[in-house]
Amino acid sequence: MDGGPILSARTFGSSASSAESSDVGPARRQLLFGLEGDGGGAFINVLSVFSWVAAPLITTYSASKAAAWSFTNAARIELRRQGTQVVGVHAGPVDTDMAAAFDLEKIPAAIVAASALDALEANEPEAVVDDYSRAVKAGLSDDQGALYPQIERQFLAMTGAGTTAN
Repeated sequence: MDGGPILSARTFGSSASSAESSDVGPARRQLLFGLEGDGGGAFINVLSVFSWVAAPLITTYSASKAAAWSFTNAARIELRRQGTQVVGVHAGPVDTDMAAAFDLEKIPAAIVAASALDALEANEPEAVVDDYSRAVKAGLSDDQGALYPQIERQFLAMTGAGTTAN
């Protein structure tokens, strides 16, 4: 365990060497923009509904978003003392180049941006953009019973794998 503040040079260096993914990106941005030296400001981290639930075929993406969500929650606590507001943004698939190949309903990026700014203005810790993300968050208290059976059904339907082994 690194110990010390999450934004210290020592902790950042250790994080950078252990994982070069979503969990490191926010730390780098915070260090580069020098929020502490500017006396506060805001840090909006665009996460994903997959911060809360892992999905087959995008397991690495889900894991990196979960790490980024955890980082965002810790940064919110640490940065509050310097007057920096931290907002985590959770949304289902957004209409971007990354999601272009997926044949599913997508959220316009402008709606995600507006939701993030609304949360910032309302001093909310999170912006939960869409109905799917709200349903997933509501199911977190029983993720194995409420969320993962549906994810498994969707996965099996997408891959044509049929039924589960159970």
